[in-house]
Amino acid sequence: MIARAAVLNILAFSLYDRVRDLEWWEVALEFLQTAVLPIAIALATVWLVHRYETKKLRIEQDENTIRQLFDRYVDALVETYEAMSECYDTLNRFANSPPKSADDFRKEVWSVREKWDMTERKNALWLTKINNEISAVRGEFKLVTGAVFDAVGKPGTSFNRWKESSEAYSSAAKALRGLIPISSLEERLGKLEDKRAS
Repeated sequence: MIARAAVLNILAFSLYDRVRDLEWWEVALEFLQTAVLPIAIALATVWLVHRYETKKLRIEQDENTIRQLFDRYVDALVETYEAMSECYDTLNRFANSPPKSADDFRKEVWSVREKWDMTERKNALWLTKINNEISAVRGEFKLVTGAVFDAVGKPGTSFNRWKESSEAYSSAAKALRGLIPISSLEERLGKLEDKRAS
């Protein structure tokens, strides 16, 4: 404790000896060089580091948002495609061999058709570009479902519009597969990686 006080006294006296013979402006300049300038440099450094970290965080958030949206988009397309395919296959099977009872129709056909309807509504936001194709499939699925219901308990009944339903399904399936813009999303992620690197 005594040694520390002695060192401070020596420093104070040496500083006093140094500035004793100087003019007021020279003292002010000395003060700026020894006290204010280092503080200003430290503050500027802190500000620049904070700005860099904020920019880096914003880029990471943007990257995560794009990845989450892309994942949700692909999940929606895959889910819609699977539900549409399942509905198509079920309707195809029962259009050629109608269910034996209304209960079988509800369990086997209507449940799958409801699943398709719910999936389509849930993912409608992601399907706006192919709304015409989805509407055509929806219409054909309604027609086939009605025909299958009318044929319940009537073996040997066949559905004569299957060609139109198949074409609508094929068109919608192709449109769904074409919706996944892998290259443009990879390009966006690449731009974010470039921003991150700079």
